[in-house]
Amino acid sequence: SQITGIIPPSDIFGISDSAGTYTYYATLTLAMAAAVTGQTIEMFADVIETGAVTITLKDGVNINGNGHTYTLDTATTTTGFIDGGVSIIINLSNITLVRKGAGAGIMLGLSVAGNRIVGNSTFIKIESNGSTGIGTYGGAIYSGNITGFTVNCTGTSCTGISLVRGYIDNCSAVSTGTGIHTTIGDIINSYGESTGSGAGISGGGGGYISNCSGKSNTGYGISAGNPTYNSMGYSSGNYGIWFPNTPLYNCTGTSSSTYGIWGYGKTLSNCNAISSGGGALFIQNGTANNCTAYSTVNAAMNVFNATRVNNCTFTTLSNATVIYSIGATAGASMKNCTIINEWNSSSGHAIEANVNLSVVNCAVKVTNASANCLSASSAIIMKYANNSFEGATTPISANITQGIVNTQDNQGNILI
Repeated sequence: SQITGIIPPSDIFGISDSAGTYTYYATLTLAMAAAVTGQTIEMFADVIETGAVTITLKDGVNINGNGHTYTLDTATTTTGFIDGGVSIIINLSNITLVRKGAGAGIMLGLSVAGNRIVGNSTFIKIESNGSTGIGTYGGAIYSGNITGFTVNCTGTSCTGISLVRGYIDNCSAVSTGTGIHTTIGDIINSYGESTGSGAGISGGGGGYISNCSGKSNTGYGISAGNPTYNSMGYSSGNYGIWFPNTPLYNCTGTSSSTYGIWGYGKTLSNCNAISSGGGALFIQNGTANNCTAYSTVNAAMNVFNATRVNNCTFTTLSNATVIYSIGATAGASMKNCTIINEWNSSSGHAIEANVNLSVVNCAVKVTNASANCLSASSAIIMKYANNSFEGATTPISANITQGIVNTQDNQGNILI
């Protein structure tokens, strides 16, 4: 039915013409079928759909909810809103989208790279188990761009936002599963949180993460599969930031149970790792430049294999500030670093090593005079030069043999 001028109780979607006169429709499906590019569909009451209703969005047709709620309450796996497999540019504003019922589905499904959907004061609430707030549907390999959405998933094992080859900007998602995820794509200016075991923010590769915050209860705060910039990750049950073979720049990872930052194979620059439940920073076969690490209960840094550490500061209140261990290979080094152990114990060594390591131009300090600045529990060879040692009666453990065998030349050079 279509009636102009007055809103009858059953017709709660309206489209205004150029003169400001509305035509009203009983369902959003009917309103969308009638709308053309440049028009806005408005809601004038809350709506609950109990059938398998999917709304196919149209390019240039916006939806203004006027503060109302659109609910899809179904036991099916129906996707609530889709792009229909074509590129669309639209705004969803002042509306709350709710997914309920026993069926696990997607509330807003995208499948085309050219999409650009802006959620201005748009909230998506997922109450059905296993559902997704915004996600790629239909096996598509592209998703498009979304901006400005707020997603809250309270159903069991829900995902806030999950896109394949998608671009996510200025969004917030709190979920029992993963908060925000892209398989290949960018995540910027966004907040993702998992109240369960998922990651707060997860990047799969082929894009980047920038200016984001990720938080998780038992998963990673940020799973940085992409190069990550200016971001913060926190976890109360796992790594604050996990970086598998991808670089981090100007990031902070914090954990109350284990490492603040853990990863391998790439470079960390200007990053901070903090832990109140374990070691602060773990690097394997990578490089750390201008970083800080602080732990209240364990080593500030664990360095494995051929890792290079430059211009960094490490502090702990417990075990050795830096532990260099398991399977390290030639070429691993620490240069121009500050290493401090504030634990007043004879076991409060600064650097604990069990394999070859070079330490050059570093300031190394312990609090207890019986602790070593350079320590080893068994006989090893280390290369160390031009360091300053503070606080230790015996700065170099008797188990350590100097590995530098040449004499400096007239210019002060020495082979490390």
